[in-house]
Amino acid sequence: MSLATRIRLRMERELHRLRFHGQTVPLDSLLRRAANRTAVSPAVPAWRTISTGRRLHNAYLAETLAQEELGTWALDAQVLNFLEHEIETRRPTAILEFGTGLSTVCLAYHQAQVWGDTAMPHVFSIEQNAWQVEKSWRQLTELGLAKNVRILHAPITLQAIEGVTTLCYRLTPSVLDDFIGEAQPDFVLIDGPCGDAETRFGTLPLVRDYVASEAVFYLDDALRPEELAVAERWRNLPYLSLSGIRLLGKGLLTGRFTSQEK
Repeated sequence: MSLATRIRLRMERELHRLRFHGQTVPLDSLLRRAANRTAVSPAVPAWRTISTGRRLHNAYLAETLAQEELGTWALDAQVLNFLEHEIETRRPTAILEFGTGLSTVCLAYHQAQVWGDTAMPHVFSIEQNAWQVEKSWRQLTELGLAKNVRILHAPITLQAIEGVTTLCYRLTPSVLDDFIGEAQPDFVLIDGPCGDAETRFGTLPLVRDYVASEAVFYLDDALRPEELAVAERWRNLPYLSLSGIRLLGKGLLTGRFTSQEK
């Protein structure tokens, strides 16, 4: 059994027993405890709740997305509610998102609530599937949110990133220059690309030179083996600082870029 699998199963058992939703588990502590165990008993993964938009705290979004399913492909309602609070508290000037969908609608709405009716884009979203880009644009346009959002269609390709050969979005400097420009997002959400491998490892290194020096980031699905393996790689990068995994939805890894010179 791999280390990542032992971590996940240990988390499932502890969450099922303690039910401490919302707390943050330090990553280093979690890795040490999992590494010292050779066998654990899986339990029902209590955080994997499927719901609808009605579970959102925001009244407008709860009504608008009432029929939309959350917690499978889309972010869990718990995570979206937490991100709403983070946006209200941190007031990010720009958000960079990997993986377009209902989350893009929510992020755009919350940013509009914070910054009002301005001409500048407040959400930059990167998506691997062209059909999802079109779907998101339709939803954003119908809700009057498209003017403050940019969406980039970026297929995934095999590439070398930080010495690791991995699949990730095809994001060249020229593409990122055209897409993000001088915006320097200070809030990053990673919910893509989709795939069974460690495809999300490359996201933060690829955009390192395009985000604010101490931008915060959030990785969804953080209790899956693939994302735990990504977290292990990220914590060895000197320009990233990982806080831990917040027990919301399917797990939300939190951290920030450091102020180390780029």
